[in-house]
Amino acid sequence: MPDPPQSPAWRLFIALPVPEPVKDEIRRLQQELRRLAPGDGVRWVRSEQIHLTLVFLGKVDPARRDALVAATREAVSKPRNSRRQEAPFPICNLQSAISNRCEPSHVGCDSFERVSLETSQGCGPFALRATGVGFFPHERRPRVLWVGLQDKAGELSALQEKVKTATAPFAEKPEDRDFSAHLTLARINRLRPAEAQALTGRVRALTGRGLGEWTADRLEVMRSELHPEGSRYSCLAEIVLRDAA
Repeated sequence: MPDPPQSPAWRLFIALPVPEPVKDEIRRLQQELRRLAPGDGVRWVRSEQIHLTLVFLGKVDPARRDALVAATREAVSKPRNSRRQEAPFPICNLQSAISNRCEPSHVGCDSFERVSLETSQGCGPFALRATGVGFFPHERRPRVLWVGLQDKAGELSALQEKVKTATAPFAEKPEDRDFSAHLTLARINRLRPAEAQALTGRVRALTGRGLGEWTADRLEVMRSELHPEGSRYSCLAEIVLRDAA
């Protein structure tokens, strides 16, 4: 008797959601910048699908979904060190990232399904601030237009490292790139010379522009499904961040 067919693998990633007020600011910024580069060489990310990717896992067997959620929950439930290192708004190594860092960010996401809610203790909520605009890999050869993120307490990098380590056994391939905390605004295929000049000049002027602050209080285990009109995301699980008692 032949073996039963296997379920197709899921494209999964772990992310921090972005609140609606910040997305509204990002939407206004995108509209401003879109006027400078109206051609079809730029794919603007729809504001409702903007998120902060912590780890992109690639193709994962659906049967391992529960184990993935459990491993992630356990990792962020471990008590943190009693001493916290303070730093003056570090930006997580933005310029070292490469253009395809946030692979799940594609135009066309219009579906967010809430499937389950998991709570954890250990990695508690922390403040994030969206500020500044830039290009990957650099303005002379722009491929990604991004908004930077600031993490005053240094919590974000520690959380990402925990999640990366815990989810490594589930990843399609090892993640060998440095973590770069950013939100993708657009992906650039080509720019006309006039568009490149106008967009670059405006981005330089936006250095330090704030787009909102919020408290990061949950992780999302996300699935990305490819469709002709673009990727569609669904949330397979939420893991609420709570301080250890």
